[in-house]
Amino acid sequence: MSNTCNYNCSSHPSEIQPYGDVAGIGVMVAFISTTWIVVFLLIIYYLAAFDPELDPFRLKNEKTPTQYPNHIDFSVLRLVRLLPNLFHIRRANLLQSSRLEPALNKCVIALSDIQIFTGISILVSGYIALRCGLSAYHWQLIVYLAWLANITHLATLSFLRNYFANRRVKLSWRVALMSAMLLILSVAVGLTGHFDWEVGSQHPADFAICYFRRLPDTQTITFESMVKMICLLTYGFSIRMAKMFKGFETSLRQIGAIMRTVSTRRQRGGSQSISDVDPGADKRWLRLIGAAMREVSTQRRRRGSQDIPQWDPRAREGGLERLAILVYDPLVIAVSSLINIHLDLFTSFLAEVYWVIFALIWGTKRLSYTRKLGPKEENEWSFGQTLPLILLLAPMAAIIENLSFSSKPRERERIRRWAINLSNPDWPEFEDNDARRIDREYVASISYHGALCLAAFGYIQAGVFFVVDDLRGISQPFRSFAFSFFVFNPFLQLLWILCSLWISRMYWIIPLKRSANGIALLSLTVVSMTEFWGSLSDDPEISFEDSKIGSSFQPIVAFTSFYYWSGEQYYLGIHLAVSSSHPSIDRVVCSRMGYREEKASTE
Repeated sequence: MSNTCNYNCSSHPSEIQPYGDVAGIGVMVAFISTTWIVVFLLIIYYLAAFDPELDPFRLKNEKTPTQYPNHIDFSVLRLVRLLPNLFHIRRANLLQSSRLEPALNKCVIALSDIQIFTGISILVSGYIALRCGLSAYHWQLIVYLAWLANITHLATLSFLRNYFANRRVKLSWRVALMSAMLLILSVAVGLTGHFDWEVGSQHPADFAICYFRRLPDTQTITFESMVKMICLLTYGFSIRMAKMFKGFETSLRQIGAIMRTVSTRRQRGGSQSISDVDPGADKRWLRLIGAAMREVSTQRRRRGSQDIPQWDPRAREGGLERLAILVYDPLVIAVSSLINIHLDLFTSFLAEVYWVIFALIWGTKRLSYTRKLGPKEENEWSFGQTLPLILLLAPMAAIIENLSFSSKPRERERIRRWAINLSNPDWPEFEDNDARRIDREYVASISYHGALCLAAFGYIQAGVFFVVDDLRGISQPFRSFAFSFFVFNPFLQLLWILCSLWISRMYWIIPLKRSANGIALLSLTVVSMTEFWGSLSDDPEISFEDSKIGSSFQPIVAFTSFYYWSGEQYYLGIHLAVSSSHPSIDRVVCSRMGYREEKASTE
């Protein structure tokens, strides 16, 4: 950047002047490292310490169970934590949730506060430098650096929900700063809608302030990408702020719990009374849902009762009742289950982790791509570039200190007692299957896991639409994305639930049922992928390499199909065989994950 505060919009600089305070190698490494450290800690916390059965708004040092646990978080963590390596790590003193959560809270708060002030500082300095001839290239880098800082804040809101629920004052001033930064960043992102460097007459070395005097071309890809970026910023911040309030998330989970219970009780038999499904449903719209469900139940009318029997397509009924059993009841089961899965996925911690990772990957890639346009002088190490890395050592030291092993005798005694308690056969098991607990039969069903895989693929498509480099713009890919995400994929998920429901009632041997389910799941996944990538192939901006992202999802679905074809107990047996060195702890973990150990096998 020029040493004098002047600019001339009629001139077009041919070269980008180095500006180490913004684009220096040390600044880049410090920003990227801090953000990735926070996200890495978030992943560790989710995989090793997060408990989906605890209320995120519980009081400090309390273990209050949540009224509506998230079944998706439970099912994903149950499967992942059976992996031997992760389980051995989780069993260690370092990663016990009672120690891990407070330690990670301190680490994340320290890193997040640094990013709040540095993000605001770099944006303010960028606005000040506009009148001093700041180039469009450096303005773009400032936007991406502030984007990384914003990702850190959003990860913090997900990470520290319980911490901030008990410390509203600390949350208030941080949210105020985050809101101010979001506003400043949105304006800065709006300016980047002019930067059509690839096909336009603009150049990265042009003065950024000159673009304020022009109206953007709304037909360009850069303008549409700018709109997409602002949508991501607004969505990420607003959703996480809404989840900081108990009423928003509880209402969505309550609806999901009601839909799940309606689906399972129609399938297994039971009461359709909304008061039995959820005694706390005192709102008018919840009563209306219950009234509608009771009125359309043909079986209730026939029997004069709110209880219905287990769904059986072989029931010998005639006329309209037979048609209702074969058509209406399966649709009610499938639609209710589908609504529950999508609400659980939307409110799950897994979705927040996924969004943060995808957004961070996009920001890191765009930052690296843009920086390649800069001068080589910005890659030189100097005192100004080593200083940010040195300052990064302070939070790193805090992380090491908080996560280090304690050598105090009292701590060792606590660990010893913990190990003794684990081997105690009276360790409590949570086997409740009511609407307020984990319905383990529902979670373990292939219908649920298959629909979850297909729904997760829809979220991957959403991530591809928003953050993949070659999938830029809105107008062309949005139509195909909206059709896939809101219409086609839900239809495939509904079709899968119906298929698995009918297969479960067939008089087939178990291997044949599993094979049929696996073939159906793989077929529907291939159809979904073909529709999504086939509809996007008409866009010349999309390269064939982008399809690898969708193709990478195939092993997940294949593993799920094999998982149920071979039987869940086979996978559990592998884990127990590998972890046989600590059988007492393994028995406890397996029981807490929903498996009941057979006494005959141990005697």
